Amino acid sequence: MSNLTLKKKCDTHVVALACGSGSPKNKPKKNGPWFNVVPVKVWSNNQNNYVMIYALLDSAAATRLCADSLVSTLGLVVDKTHAEIQTATASCDPCHQKTGCVNVQGVNETESFVIPESYVVKQLADVSSHIPRQEVANSYAHLQNLKIPQLPVENIELLIGCNAHETFKVMEQKCGAFGEPIGVRTRLGWCIFGADYKACTGPENVCGVSIRLEPALSEDFGERVLRVLEQDFADINVPQVAAPSRNDQKALHKMESTCEKVGEHYQMALPWKNEETKLPDNRAMAQRRLNTLKKKLEADSV
Repeated sequence: MSNLTLKKKCDTHVVALACGSGSPKNKPKKNGPWFNVVPVKVWSNNQNNYVMIYALLDSAAATRLCADSLVSTLGLVVDKTHAEIQTATASCDPCHQKTGCVNVQGVNETESFVIPESYVVKQLADVSSHIPRQEVANSYAHLQNLKIPQLPVENIELLIGCNAHETFKVMEQKCGAFGEPIGVRTRLGWCIFGADYKACTGPENVCGVSIRLEPALSEDFGERVLRVLEQDFADINVPQVAAPSRNDQKALHKMESTCEKVGEHYQMALPWKNEETKLPDNRAMAQRRLNTLKKKLEADSV
């Protein structure tokens, strides 16, 4: 599976997509892996005017893609857009069109779903060799009762992402022995998912992964702990500028507003003098002190 990213230039909306890179066309995998691919009916406005195609249910995709061939077959109306599909290898494919809503229904199902606007691409990844077939179901005891419809054209023309998650709902599931593929009935029909774990030993069945190696640290454990703790004080080297206090601001305002030239010199009000100072009434206290002093003097015989 190769990772794709869709970037809309207009609003920088980013979504992640995952599409199978595929194997040689029309060469079915004997032991898988098989993807969540289901045959569906698709139509625009008239339900009788439908086409049957394969749709890929991609839970790693946050949007929808449809092939240009589906747009032409259904005569869908397209709008202009500006987007890019980027792969993990940095290759970039422009996307300039998107369609309106379409209706999707499983070939053997009665329930239909409205799929919101989809981005139009020339073609989706070729995963025809990973489409589950009836012979695959017949190879496993737990899947022999499944009826997998086979379409004449094995191209994927619609990718449904997780923002149409109602179509992903698992209605039924058939599991076999350990390592065997699973039969999953979604709301769009049955599909076979996974691979024969015990049989997939060849190099063509090995999934590619991306591994990132971190360089080994030469410092010991104590130095690493100290370095982590010091990160909490990384801002101590940033110059600290003290903001003036409220009293400083008042004093500065008073100096600037009262400064004036008188004769040959300047004068201003005292910066920190409080103009609204109110002294307490201490007449009673003074009176008591006076009476105490008077009694002391009267008692003195000298």
